[in-house]
Amino acid sequence: MNHLKFQSCIDACVACAVECNHFATECLNEKDIKAQIACIQLDRQCAVVCFAAAQLMSIGGAHASYLCNECAEICDACAIECEKHSHL
Repeated sequence: MNHLKFQSCIDACVACAVECNHFATECLNEKDIKAQIACIQLDRQCAVVCFAAAQLMSIGGAHASYLCNECAEICDACAIECEKHSHL
């Protein structure tokens, strides 16, 4: 697997991870942190899996597609949860 073939996906995964980390940090600044727990957890999970997917694609990992499928599921769940807190 040539990593350059997936460069746009690698870039998107890294950008997503950065945004998820940022959003989790913003959630920690909210007055009612307990209401943000699910969002913070998903943000953190999404960031971890996005960075992992980017790394696996960057080394041409033969199993990258499996992780990318899981990454997409976590990203979708994270987006749905974050929409509930879009005022941040």
